[in-house]
This record gives sequence, structure tokens and C-alpha cells, in this order.
Amino acid sequence: MEIKKEFEYQLQQSFDYAHKGATVPASKITVKCPSNKVLKSLSVIESEFMAAITKAQQATTQEAIKEAQANIAGEGELDGKSAIMALLSFGNINTCYDEFKIILTKTAFVDDDEKFEKPMWDDLSVQDTKALLGEYLVNFILSSLLT
Repeated sequence: MEIKKEFEYQLQQSFDYAHKGATVPASKITVKCPSNKVLKSLSVIESEFMAAITKAQQATTQEAIKEAQANIAGEGELDGKSAIMALLSFGNINTCYDEFKIILTKTAFVDDDEKFEKPMWDDLSVQDTKALLGEYLVNFILSSLLT
């Protein structure tokens, strides 16, 4: 699995932000590959994600096994939605959200050139937050573990 330099996410629900003296609706967020400036936050999310995957694999009930199998998409690769489901089911998702907020403010851009700022986090929909975190897990954390 190739590690991407960035990924682009099309917002499902736009939010307004200030751009060159005007208020404009956001349409996409570009997240850059993590660097050492987000290493602490990245490590926390990676640890929570791996703990959640391990707990999911250790599940012994038939229902849990079916759920874990359903989380695998395509050719045995986790997709963003499945990664979030694993965290929601078996990890500390709130810790991950706190750290992800820090990562976005240091590595993300709105509509190509506007730095993602902390107030934007508050305006980001829950649906988009979950999807963005899932894509981050797949594109940067899972892919780095598989290479």
C-alpha cells in the first residue's frame, strides 16, 4: 500500500469561513501527510486504532466476528468507514478526536489555500469529522503500518 503525500476530502456539509475579507462556503479539505510536528498526536491515534483492531480481532462471539468481517472492505483492506467503526466499537474515539483536531490545524487546508483553523473544527459537521478521521486512518496510519 502506497503512502500518499496528501488526500482530498469533499465536504458533505459545507461550513462558512473568512477568506480575503469575505465569508465563503467551504467545499473540500486537503490533509497533508503527517510530519514530526504532529508526531505526538499521530502516536496517540495510532495506538488507539491498533488497540481497537486488536480487540476486534480477539472478539469471540459470532456477532462480533461477523461485525469484524463486515469491517473489511474490498481486497482485505480497511476503508475509512470501517476504520471509524472499529474505533467506535473498541477504542477511545474521544481521545482520537482531540488529537485529530490538533493534526488538522497543523496539516490541513480548506479549498486548497486557507489553513484549517481551530474555529473551523467547531463548524465541521460530525458526519464529516468521522469520515475525515476514517480517511486519515486509512491513508496515513494503516498504509504506513502495511509498508
